[in-house]
Amino acid sequence: EVGFFAVAYGMFAAGTQALWHGAISFAPLLMFWNERGESSTSAAWVGRLLAWMTVAAVAGIIAIVFIGDLAIAWVLGPEYLPAARGLLPLGIAFLATAVGSVGRLQALVSNRPGLSAAAAGVELAAFWATGLALAGSAGSFGACLAVLAGSTLNAAYVSWSLRHELLYSYRPAASAAALGLLVLPLVWFATSWPLQVTLFVVALAIYAALLLGTRVVTVAELVSLGRSIRAPRVLD
Repeated sequence: EVGFFAVAYGMFAAGTQALWHGAISFAPLLMFWNERGESSTSAAWVGRLLAWMTVAAVAGIIAIVFIGDLAIAWVLGPEYLPAARGLLPLGIAFLATAVGSVGRLQALVSNRPGLSAAAAGVELAAFWATGLALAGSAGSFGACLAVLAGSTLNAAYVSWSLRHELLYSYRPAASAAALGLLVLPLVWFATSWPLQVTLFVVALAIYAALLLGTRVVTVAELVSLGRSIRAPRVLD
């Protein structure tokens, strides 16, 4: 069970590191707007960042649902298939981490390192408290649920602590998450591994079309994102 948890958590940790590196790349841009006193512009960028990170997290959940077990069997061998049980709670934890990462970024930009440390303490305490209760009875799956509990409380603590500073709309992020739910029922038709792979690609394509069709994400927005991260001072 320890080995199964290590496999699942290793995948989760790699994803959260990538998520945080993506979030922190916005720090210079947000500092730039804050220095100019344009808090509304900064808040708008934070809101869009949360939406994009939600899209990334939902894409990860789609991958877990459609090909999570397949990927583990192919990469590590069928003996590690029990590790796939914990991927879904870790995928949901990944979504919570997206919310928490935006809060950590805002704490960094606002020069409040103590808030991030306190949130990490809350996450650690929740993980151990839940893990001790669940790991013994549910094994690696229980440990993954403990990670979910810790990540969720971390995000909740940071968001609540910054509720007067994070004056942005959660609606785009909520819409991105809701649109992802619409493609998940396709997994019921994945009765073989070729169908799993095919339907995974189809689900991602439908999800992308829904995002663009509802303008939760736009091509122009993505182009602006890339330019702003590379050279935020050009906006002056």
